[in-house]
Amino acid sequence: MEEEVRVLGGFKARFRCYAASAAGRKDLDATGKVLLPHACLPALHHALGGLPATLLLRLSSGADSLYVGVAEFVEEARVASMLHALLGPAARAAPVPRLHAAGPLAVVFVPRWVRSSLLLEPLAPEVELAAVSMGRATLVRLEPRDERLAAALRREHDARRALTEVMNRFVALAVGHELPLRLGGEAHVVRVVGLRAAADVRCGAVLDDEPAAREGTSAPGEGRPAAAACLVDSDVEVEFAPSATAVATAAEEEEERRKAAEEERRAAMARDREEREEAAVRQRSEEREASARALLEGVMPRASEGLVEYVIRCPDGSRCAARLSPASPFAALFWLVDSRAAAVLPLDFRLVTTFPRKCYERPPAGEDITAGPTLHEMGLGVDKQYAFFVEV
Repeated sequence: MEEEVRVLGGFKARFRCYAASAAGRKDLDATGKVLLPHACLPALHHALGGLPATLLLRLSSGADSLYVGVAEFVEEARVASMLHALLGPAARAAPVPRLHAAGPLAVVFVPRWVRSSLLLEPLAPEVELAAVSMGRATLVRLEPRDERLAAALRREHDARRALTEVMNRFVALAVGHELPLRLGGEAHVVRVVGLRAAADVRCGAVLDDEPAAREGTSAPGEGRPAAAACLVDSDVEVEFAPSATAVATAAEEEEERRKAAEEERRAAMARDREEREEAAVRQRSEEREASARALLEGVMPRASEGLVEYVIRCPDGSRCAARLSPASPFAALFWLVDSRAAAVLPLDFRLVTTFPRKCYERPPAGEDITAGPTLHEMGLGVDKQYAFFVEV
């Protein structure tokens, strides 16, 4: 920064800073120019050993700085009138700051955006003012706050000329600062996100002191990256970065895509897990049905004498029926249901009779699954037919 922006001579002083529009000069609000008392002109000439072709000023408050030009040097009587318009009767009672005893008034009137950018103390709005020199801009990169500026430029018959007229209202720019632009009757805000400046020409210097202040040869877009650069008499290329709104929208859309992808990934994992679980359930059901059919096949009678019919109604309305010997294992009734409906019924279902109501639970499985009580021992071998329904 020290090489890019050089403080000239011994002119560095604290100035009281007021908004020019509050003193009747609203025309300065969309510019990068200020008003100074006319008596400051000889003080600047003396401190700098002459006046540069382009007078550039740095206004600083704390760690914040920005760069402006001078729109007009105002006579002291007019300055006093403007202070009275700003402060009212208090302007006469309050001491007026001066560069030195009996010297010129140390007051600067600035655009509102300058005061906002410097975050000045309301009760003591003071800035340090210094004359500086800096490289001449060859490229300016701007980030609009929203898409309205692009739309306004599209509506212009000659967008380049319209943009040039707007940019000519500013004398110098610094990276990071937000500028007000008026185009097509609309107010816009842009942020300076990049600058390039000529390496062989400087603005704001007295020619005798800095030979580099003379005309240079850098073409638009060339030069080196700069933190600040002068726009006066520059053939500058202007680029637009995506607007802050577009960047925020793109970030939101990217976040939405990321969330959607994450949700899809989780959904895919859940589907995969569900499919594996369903496959495992089907496999267990198939194994259970196959086992039940094999067990049932093992107890099916060879002869038809003395058999009892057992009919079981399942929850889905289907029926399972078999003619078994009363000496068959009681568990055969559960194998009968398992062989038909293992896929939809849990292992702990019960068999229930209606008149009289009795509930039968699956006998515990031991080492010998056929060694449990028989149908006859459970009182289910006397009648010729028994009807059950499945209760889950």
